[in-house]
Amino acid sequence: METVKYADTVIDLGAHIGTFTLYAILHAKPNTNIIAVEPDRTNYRILLSNIRKLSKIIKEKNIKLITLNMAVWYKQGKFRFRNIGWSEGGYLTDACTSQDKECVDTTTLDKLIELSNGRIIAKIDMEGAELPVLLFSKSLTRISDIAIEPHGNETLITKILRRYGYSVQYTEYKLNPTLYKYWINISPKIFGISTALYRLLVSAVLTPKITILKATKPHYDNITK
Repeated sequence: METVKYADTVIDLGAHIGTFTLYAILHAKPNTNIIAVEPDRTNYRILLSNIRKLSKIIKEKNIKLITLNMAVWYKQGKFRFRNIGWSEGGYLTDACTSQDKECVDTTTLDKLIELSNGRIIAKIDMEGAELPVLLFSKSLTRISDIAIEPHGNETLITKILRRYGYSVQYTEYKLNPTLYKYWINISPKIFGISTALYRLLVSAVLTPKITILKATKPHYDNITK
């Protein structure tokens, strides 16, 4: 919450149905810019629906909100988007052809940073696209704080971030099976119930864990203190 509160711009890459975007809206200071990017069409539609429920807060805080139904990649273009299913989002494959139906436009992290100002923070969860996006960014150091689910690329992502002067820490979270209950109330009902069932089965059988990589530019810590 403290990190969000000090931000002038919040970037949510892999916004899904808006969990972190809504959190940012609720805890951001007035006049904050919030940029939410989600490639999956179903998730994006629910994201917009959830955001509308906070329209009064957005107006009162004068939050500038940008939502993009796109994927973030190392270059701009149009690529095939393979949906994983069960609301988990998807990933990019090769470039689209005229015959392809499941395609998505891509933008870059640098393009999103161009839309930002002041102190920028970012949440990045893009099913493995995190590594090439960070590797090819030329404006990465403008971001003060980053939280990433690295999807098995912890070592390489850490090397990139430390090369640019970030302090990096890891936190491991065990997924509690009872979290499925929160999904039951998600709209639309069929989406919430099917996702709740899936997450209950996965967490009960596999007892999964999530690793979150947190990176901070030290000079920003000094400013806030």
